[in-house]
Amino acid sequence: MSVTLTRHRGLLVLALGGLVAALLLTVAAPGEARPSVIQADNVIGSYKVKRDGTLAGAIAVFGNPSSIRRKGQLGSTCNVRWKRIGVRMTFANFGAANPCDPDQGRFVRARTTGKDWRTESGLKIRNTSTRVAQRHPNATFRGRTSPNGLWWLVARPDPFLEPAGTLSPRLVAQVKQGRVVRFVVKFQAAGD
Repeated sequence: MSVTLTRHRGLLVLALGGLVAALLLTVAAPGEARPSVIQADNVIGSYKVKRDGTLAGAIAVFGNPSSIRRKGQLGSTCNVRWKRIGVRMTFANFGAANPCDPDQGRFVRARTTGKDWRTESGLKIRNTSTRVAQRHPNATFRGRTSPNGLWWLVARPDPFLEPAGTLSPRLVAQVKQGRVVRFVVKFQAAGD
C-alpha cells in the first residue's frame, strides 16, 4: 500500500510540476501584450491609450518596434511598426516636439492586422461581415460596396467637428471581400 501511495504522490508532483511549467510559459514576457484584445478606443492589448498615450507606453507593452519613421508635413507624425504582432501606430506632437521621441510622441491611430487581434466582443481578423453585425449590433456600415468598406464599431462625438455632437469613428473594422482585414483605433492624444 505504501508503494502505491508513493507512486500516486510522485505522479501528482509530476502533474503539478507540468502545470506550473505550462503556466509559466503562457505568461506574457515583458514587452509582449497578451491577449490581443482591443477595448473600444481605450485599450489595445495592454496598452492603455487614454491613460498613457505615449510612444514610450506602447514600447513598454509591445517591445522594441521593428521600424520607426518620422513623416508628415514638418515631421509632425511618427509611424511605428511592430511587424511580428501586426501592429502599426501613428504618433504625433503638434507642439513642435519630436513625435518619434518616446516621451513626446502621442497616440493618434493604430492599425492591427495580426490574426490574433480581436475586439472585446469577440470579433476577429478574418471574420465575415455577417459576424461584425452579430458581435457589434450597434455598428454602422460605411462603404461604397457591400463586400468592401468600414464598420464603425465605436463612434463618439468629436469636439473638433461642426456641428457639435458630430460622431467620429474611434474603433473601425475594415472589410475587404466580405472579411475583416484590420481594426483601426483612433484617439486624439497628440499635444498642441
